[in-house]
Amino acid sequence: MTLTVGPSGAGKSTWSAEQGIEVISSDEIRGERNPDGEVRGAQSEIFHEVRMRSAKVLGNGRSVIVDAMHIEPDDRLRQLAIAPADVQKKCALIDRPLEDKQRDGGWRGQKGLVDKYHRLFADHADAALSGDGRVDIEVVDLGTRNGEDEMR
Repeated sequence: MTLTVGPSGAGKSTWSAEQGIEVISSDEIRGERNPDGEVRGAQSEIFHEVRMRSAKVLGNGRSVIVDAMHIEPDDRLRQLAIAPADVQKKCALIDRPLEDKQRDGGWRGQKGLVDKYHRLFADHADAALSGDGRVDIEVVDLGTRNGEDEMR
């Protein structure tokens, strides 16, 4: 199971779609509930559905990418908790320059969410880069600091 980790507009969905394995996307689930993709208020129902769908994929013996921001450690840990112990766990950290995210941000940019999550990601990137202190998580840095592909 691979979690994408990065702010709104960073390119997580694009990267996920290019990997050739099943993707469970919080944005797609939001789109099922509202055609413009915006779901106001608490997102707990969305992420409950993300966990349920990704658990089903893993239960069927398939790999899955969970495409969501996963910026805060608790968000990552909640998602990782559904994976059986023998499942490889990865976090793919993805970001790009703020100007690019603002340009492509759509409704999220208009509501200030691109800027908000850009700052929040900067505050939490070190924890994510360290795998939240867990040795069972492989971290792949796809452009958070150096723009290089680095593995821990």
